[in-house]
Amino acid sequence: MYDIQHLDRLRQDCEFHQVDYSRAKLIADPEGGGYLVTHGQPIVPLGQLGENVPSGTVGYRSAESAEAALLDGLLKLIVAERRRVRYGAVCGMGGDQIARTPLTEQEIAAFKARTNPSTKIAALQRELAEALAEQAARERSANSAEALAQRYGLGTAHVPTESKGQGVSAKPAKRQRVKPE
Repeated sequence: MYDIQHLDRLRQDCEFHQVDYSRAKLIADPEGGGYLVTHGQPIVPLGQLGENVPSGTVGYRSAESAEAALLDGLLKLIVAERRRVRYGAVCGMGGDQIARTPLTEQEIAAFKARTNPSTKIAALQRELAEALAEQAARERSANSAEALAQRYGLGTAHVPTESKGQGVSAKPAKRQRVKPE
């Protein structure tokens, strides 16, 4: 049983959080004298943030307890969704702003793009295809250079990797002094 102060506090919290009341339904039970509360589905997967979020349909005997359950469930659902979408992606918002500011369509789309594995897989497949094309082009270039060298009897140029001298030429930079004997 809920007291009126608790119910008023839940109503006020729902106003602060700008809750969308269409996300859940409260109807009279057609079979008896109670009420049914049907909680809406989250718009994004909540993961661990959704542990306390109610789901499905639950029956209640009194209108006060049904309304309190409806408002409490909506608050938990809305706050969990907003935190899930914004944590790690939004800078400059405090915890109260994250929980109370309604989600925009752009935020939801950006979250789904960030977390959708098929999007990541497609991006990785594009990168792999580009890398394979570059590798194939390098191999074709090397093979064509070898074919030209064989066709025209050219030797491959040998670039020394180590020089035995100190400068560009193998000669020392200064003349060596001859010691008088």
